[in-house]
Amino acid sequence: MKPENRPKIVFEGREYDDYQATQMQRRIERTIRKQKRLKTAYEAAGLTKEAQAANIRLRRLNEKYRQFSKAEGLPEQRERMKVLYP
Repeated sequence: MKPENRPKIVFEGREYDDYQATQMQRRIERTIRKQKRLKTAYEAAGLTKEAQAANIRLRRLNEKYRQFSKAEGLPEQRERMKVLYP
């Protein structure tokens, strides 16, 4: 299907077609993995304030992921957000 013929969905003021929506979902998943690694590093270094800030951002990202997936009709794929080597 041509990009101009794909159905558009609006989330937070931006339009996404089906392909762009899956790419945005992947971007959020990568950001969540990165934030989990940062949180682990801060905790290991004993930087509690930074670890707490990283945890808050992680919770916000998880909420955004849930909202985006629901709005776009995409299944949540939590296995993609696991950090195997923190």
